[in-house]
Amino acid sequence: MITLWLCLLSGAVFAHPVSLSWASVVVHNKYIEVNYRILAEDLIYFHHPEHDGFYNYDSKALLSLLPEHAALINNHFYVLDDTGIRLPSEILKINPQLFPTDSIPIMDLMKYSISFKIHIYLSDPDWDNLYFYQEISTSEDGIPAVTLLTIADAEEQKTIEISSGFPFKLSASMNIPPMNPSWLTSSFYTIQPSGTRHELTIPSSVLLDLIQQTTLMPEELSSHVLHYFQGNNQLSGNSTILIPTLSNVLIFENAENLGESMIYLDLYYPSNSPLEQVTINWEDYNWKFRWMNAKIYGWDKEYTHTFSRFQPTYTWQADSLMLKKLWTD
Repeated sequence: MITLWLCLLSGAVFAHPVSLSWASVVVHNKYIEVNYRILAEDLIYFHHPEHDGFYNYDSKALLSLLPEHAALINNHFYVLDDTGIRLPSEILKINPQLFPTDSIPIMDLMKYSISFKIHIYLSDPDWDNLYFYQEISTSEDGIPAVTLLTIADAEEQKTIEISSGFPFKLSASMNIPPMNPSWLTSSFYTIQPSGTRHELTIPSSVLLDLIQQTTLMPEELSSHVLHYFQGNNQLSGNSTILIPTLSNVLIFENAENLGESMIYLDLYYPSNSPLEQVTINWEDYNWKFRWMNAKIYGWDKEYTHTFSRFQPTYTWQADSLMLKKLWTD
C-alpha cells in the first residue's frame, strides 16, 4: 500500500484570492482513497454567495454550496492511468467540521474546514504508473493554484510541487529518498495594502525545535506559536515592525500528539498605513532546517526567495504603477 500526502496550496495576488486545500491519498488494490480538505473561504472564492452587506455569510447558505463544490473538486482533481484514461471517481461523504449555526464573518472563514471522502477506482490492480492532476486553476473562476505533493513511505518523505499542466507521475516501483525538512516546508507570503499574510506548512519536529518545546499537545500549540512569531523572524512594513496575529492552526496526520505531523500556520501582520515596502526576515535555523523556499505575492506580481543564514532577508518594494493605483483607487 502506498500512502501520499498532497498539500494543495494556491497562492495569489490581492486581486486573486488564495485557495488552500489538502488531500491525503492512500492507494489500495482496487481503488485510491482520498480525504480532501478545504477551508470554508474556498466557498466564497469559487461560488460568490451573498453576504449581509458587512461580509457576514449565512452558515446554512454556505453549507448548501457543498454539493456544487464537491463536483468542482471531482472534476478538477483526478488521476490518469498509463493509457491516458481518466480513472472514474465519486465523492462518498462530505463532512463540514465545527460549523457554527449562525453567520460567519469573512475573516473567520479560514477557521472552519470541510473534508470530502473520495474514491478513485483503478482500472488495473497491477498498475505501473498513476498521473495525479490538479487543474483547479483552469476552472471557470481561474483561481491560480500550486500543489505541494508530499509522498510518504515508511520513514521517508519527499515533496514535489505541481500545478496546472504539470502532473505528478507516481510509479509503483518508486523509491522515496530521504528528504531534508526544508523540502517539506512551504512558505507563502501575500502582501496587501492593509497587511501581509504568511501561510506556513512545516514538519512538527522542526516547529517544536524552533519554539523550544519537546512535546506539546495540540490545544497548547497556538499560544506558543504566537509568542514565538511575535519575537522572532520579524516582518516590517514601511520600516515599522509589524506584530502578527495567528488566524489559524491546522494539524495533519497525527491529531493526538505532534510527533509526526505537518502543521499549517496562518499568520497575519496588519499595518496601520498602506504598505509600500515590506521586509521579511527569517533568521532561525537548525542542523535539519537550514533553508526555506518562499513565494511572495506582492499585489500583482510573484517573487521567490530562498531564506538561509547567508540571505536571511527579503525586501519587497511597490513600484510606481502600484503606488499610483493605490492612491487613485
